[in-house]
Amino acid sequence: RIKNNSGLWSEWAARQFSISTRKPAQPGIFVGNKKYGVEIRAAYMGDGAVVYRGMDGSGVFRPLCFISSGSVCDYEMKSGVRYEYFIRTFFTDGGYSDSRHRSAVVAYGGFLLSPADDMENKLNLRRHTEQYISVSSSVGNGDVYNHYIGREFPVRESGGYHDKTVSLVCYVDKAEYAVIEAWYMESRDLVL
Repeated sequence: RIKNNSGLWSEWAARQFSISTRKPAQPGIFVGNKKYGVEIRAAYMGDGAVVYRGMDGSGVFRPLCFISSGSVCDYEMKSGVRYEYFIRTFFTDGGYSDSRHRSAVVAYGGFLLSPADDMENKLNLRRHTEQYISVSSSVGNGDVYNHYIGREFPVRESGGYHDKTVSLVCYVDKAEYAVIEAWYMESRDLVL
């Protein structure tokens, strides 16, 4: 039914149509532990697939990555926390299907250090035999002391956020120290 400029309506007209999409087959998922991380493998990916991750039991999932080959690795896990994964596969002509949910947990003591461009290459920083490493942090806000004529003492003036420093004390052996020094000399970005 349509309306013209004078406000008069036409007669009703009807047209039948149907929309159909094919639901992709449910993708298979395998989640297995790797050293300091988890490997997620997809058995079926359709035209594309996305890996989703959430904390176990929270019901909130965020896309982790687009999976182009059959496998991806997740190294962004906290030690001792259980994470839940699923894969969503889709077709370009419409339709998607979710895999079953699988969960995994990794456990390690201390902190992990790796280059940002090679996340599989990791060092486990620890405090001798203890797992707990105390961390101290400080924030600099660009404070300066200005001396003004006619004032006996300087005036402290604060700027905006300037920097943040995180410090920890850990033990590494000679070979691990050589690796860290090589990363530093190559000016590689490191992830703690």
